[in-house]
Amino acid sequence: MADAYTSAEVLGVDLAPIQPQWSTTPGGYTELQCLLPEAHCDDDSTPADQGVREFSDKICDASEIAGWSLREPKNYKKYMENAGFEDVTEVRYKVPTSSWPKDKRTKMLGALEMQSLLQGASAFSLRAFSRAYGWTQTQTEMFLVKMRNDVRDLRYHTYYEL
Repeated sequence: MADAYTSAEVLGVDLAPIQPQWSTTPGGYTELQCLLPEAHCDDDSTPADQGVREFSDKICDASEIAGWSLREPKNYKKYMENAGFEDVTEVRYKVPTSSWPKDKRTKMLGALEMQSLLQGASAFSLRAFSRAYGWTQTQTEMFLVKMRNDVRDLRYHTYYEL
């Protein structure tokens, strides 16, 4: 990207476990953003056996069994403070899992997240479910059917946190 857009400032982050030991210089600023895929509902419209909730619980549990945790963003603030960062602030934003909200902006965010779940769930579930539960691709796809059906149902007011 830096070669294609020479006037842009491009910052890349490698997810590989080999990270440099330096950190931000004094007066600097670091921002971490991550979706925490635990399903929430503020108005009791979403039962515990709803597909998005079941998927969220299963994928989070599978990630921990497989050796990484999708719940790790809950610890980011503590990690930053333990590393010596000062004035650490954690801000959580609600990201609806479908277009159920009434206001235009949040409805659009929900529509985008719903597409992410509909189109991306197979890709980001297969490895975790295979490692944690020994599931085949067919078993994973069968499990995802309920989530895909329920995420389209606007009666369920579920959201994740970013």
